[in-house]
Amino acid sequence: MVAISRNYSRQSIILTEQDGGFRADNSKVPAGYSKIEVKSGNGMLTAFAQNLKYFADGSYIYKFFIAKTDPQPVLLDLGTLVIDDRGKGEGVWKFDAHNVEKTGYGIDKFDLFGIMARKKGNGAKGLICPLAGSTGKMPLQWREALVSSSTGYDTGDTGNEAAEGKNGYTEPGKEDGENPTGTEKETPEVLDAEAPVQEAENTEKEADTNMVLQEYMSDMLDSFPKVEPFEVPLENCIWWKVNTFNYIFGIMNDSARKLIYYAYGVPGVYNSQIKRQMEMYGFYSWRPAKREEKKQGDYGYWLAFVDARTGMLVNPQLSYER
Repeated sequence: MVAISRNYSRQSIILTEQDGGFRADNSKVPAGYSKIEVKSGNGMLTAFAQNLKYFADGSYIYKFFIAKTDPQPVLLDLGTLVIDDRGKGEGVWKFDAHNVEKTGYGIDKFDLFGIMARKKGNGAKGLICPLAGSTGKMPLQWREALVSSSTGYDTGDTGNEAAEGKNGYTEPGKEDGENPTGTEKETPEVLDAEAPVQEAENTEKEADTNMVLQEYMSDMLDSFPKVEPFEVPLENCIWWKVNTFNYIFGIMNDSARKLIYYAYGVPGVYNSQIKRQMEMYGFYSWRPAKREEKKQGDYGYWLAFVDARTGMLVNPQLSYER
């Protein structure tokens, strides 16, 4: 659920591929995110997507939706998300955070966000969903729940004429089971390499999701000043000053520019007794600020690192060599 604070709150949801057949490029997995901001009861939702197929003839249009999956499902179509010929799209919607679209529900009751594809003329049955994400664990029966709650949708097949399987790829418009050659279909051979293929597919998805995360973080941090707080800079790490108390936030990439850690910095002096206390809160490292050294009483930052993939606190080995 999206939390509503009294003054200001912000949350992001990563959108991942659900129904196949909508890839702009078969070698690239579609991905996206939604960002929810609430200030004094006024809400704004920003959605971004990339690598989605562009339909020049308008045979499919993309709609951004939010949903409440339990206990009484609600599906809200917020409007069209225009995808350009590069496969990218972005949209912004404003709402009442305490009564979204006059449903009587606050935004904190909505747990599912996504992009659906509607066939021109509403000819497709079911809920076709190229991208979706949840504020928690993805509900197992989310599609069935939303289809049953929505006028114009059917609880049968997804009817996705553009898709072949969850992550397969078939040109939109081809009927399920169509055999263009007119020859008898052969029973496909079962390959032992299924596991490596699945592993490669998962790696591809991780890479695309990582790229979306990086773009999202850069977008979110644009309003904060970039800084270099340390005497000896951390390699492949970018820092921002995030408030008047000199707290810092950083993102660290590996040598391939892949996001690996989020970093949080709290200013403080180096002291062996304080070190034990800070470690209890996940701040395992201390690094000297500019013109300081790593000695008792020197000024610097206590650092905590979070694995960008798992969300777990970690303690990476950092070099202090000049």
